[in-house]
Amino acid sequence: MIRAVSVLFALLIVVAGALLWVELNREIRSVRVVGELSVAEQQEIRGAMHGSFGQGLLGIDLASVQAAIRGLSWPRKVTVRRLWPAGLEIQVEKDLAVAAWGDEGFLTSDGRVMQFPDAPRWLPRFVCARSQPRQAMEVFELLNKTLESTGIEISTLRESELGEWEVELDPGVRVVLGRHDLVERMRRFRLVYERVLHDRLERVRYVDARYANGVAVRWEEALVAYEENTRYGI
Repeated sequence: MIRAVSVLFALLIVVAGALLWVELNREIRSVRVVGELSVAEQQEIRGAMHGSFGQGLLGIDLASVQAAIRGLSWPRKVTVRRLWPAGLEIQVEKDLAVAAWGDEGFLTSDGRVMQFPDAPRWLPRFVCARSQPRQAMEVFELLNKTLESTGIEISTLRESELGEWEVELDPGVRVVLGRHDLVERMRRFRLVYERVLHDRLERVRYVDARYANGVAVRWEEALVAYEENTRYGI
């Protein structure tokens, strides 16, 4: 008799557990995505999760969902948790794009190349034939710092197959810097800009700063050499 009661009690526990599982393992009806994400990024997340909901709220493998979202490459940290009675919450911290890397994707602040569905269009663009992303970022930061407080921004940083650098500034003007002494040559350009070009930069086609004691300015009409002796060695 005692054994029969024990078996019945065990059976009741199994049945109760099964009923509780059915009750709790409801179909997932809502997904809340938390983070500073664009509409396109939220859509990518939901697309990565497609097909993950068939097992219900208890049956879903949270680690697999997390891995699928991390597979998008641009999320830096992903946390997935259940929201009772029938939802999921996904918290996403993303890497930020700081520059476009040619036509291959975008660079993050730590020099990784990633794909972002909705990166800002105003980001500077790096087109480098020889240097790695981190090297290009170092060159950009040095040159950009040289232009601080001028109101000029570098829109494109280029490196040729020969390792020669040039920048394109926001007004569309190219500054050719060559292979060596890039910061000093950019300083030389800045001095000429502040003294001569600041109010007519839109008339300049490009500036060649590879000279030892000055720069050459290619105007839309003619080529004019500018040279001045200063304590900066120009």
